[in-house]
Amino acid sequence: LTRSVGSSKQRKWEMAAVSVCLVGYGFKPIMVVTPLLAWVYDPCFLSGGFATAWKVRGRLHLGLWLTPLVLPVLLAGSAVEWRTSAGFEFEGVSTLEYASTQPEIILHYLRLVIWPSPLVLDYGWPVERSWMVIGITSAVVLGLVGATIWALIRKPIWGFAGAWFFINLAPTSSFVPIADLAFEHRMYLALLAPLAVMVLCVRSLLDGKPLLEKLVPILAPVALVACAGLTYLRNGDYRSESRLWAKNVAARPEHPRPRNNLGRQLALHRQFDAAVTEWKKAIALRPDYGIAWHNLGHAQRDRGD
Repeated sequence: LTRSVGSSKQRKWEMAAVSVCLVGYGFKPIMVVTPLLAWVYDPCFLSGGFATAWKVRGRLHLGLWLTPLVLPVLLAGSAVEWRTSAGFEFEGVSTLEYASTQPEIILHYLRLVIWPSPLVLDYGWPVERSWMVIGITSAVVLGLVGATIWALIRKPIWGFAGAWFFINLAPTSSFVPIADLAFEHRMYLALLAPLAVMVLCVRSLLDGKPLLEKLVPILAPVALVACAGLTYLRNGDYRSESRLWAKNVAARPEHPRPRNNLGRQLALHRQFDAAVTEWKKAIALRPDYGIAWHNLGHAQRDRGD
């Protein structure tokens, strides 16, 4: 999109953009957000307005908007697991339950940007039932969406950061039910926006303030050492799968899947009694958990029970 502006090969760059977008659907369906992101990016950074963007690059945007038509074809030929774990026909959680829980999860994601702790690989996030929590978190998120819309009109660069965040999260963190309500990998692309905003805010805070600028050489090494130390401690959690899942169980004791995974690691190290304890707890939390029953049977057999 950017390369096509003012280029003598504008049509070729536009064709390349549409082609790359099409190929992207074969790797990740999240590419469905690309046409919308391009449509917002153009007036914010290139054309100065939606009308001008359509007038100058309407052909390109039309081509991008047509690319999602290939997605149903690709999904029809993909593995069938997604059909039983996502979509409006998924019976595990309703559209209303999913949508009412997502604001709380989005705010949790934003909190992790500032302080990424505790380490949780598998949340098993429960549906939020408290109308007070739903109301407060929804109001905050809707306020951020409103601020994004305002910024797109008055402060386009800041507005694009908000648009980038919410548009990238929309397929997984809005109202389309997915078996797991929360997973941190859904923030991979959206994460760029809050990080950029934090950097710009610090830059703005320091700009034109000599006293604060003089403190940077002192504070920056302190922050670097602190973050390096925390990274060293976090890497310790990755030294073994047993430790990873033990951390997960400690953070989410009511979620059976981490307990099952911890049990498997304990059994691999022939700690059958501890493994059996974890599987029994997993089954108590979810009596129809077939994999945990299967693992429990094998462990009892292996220890002669």
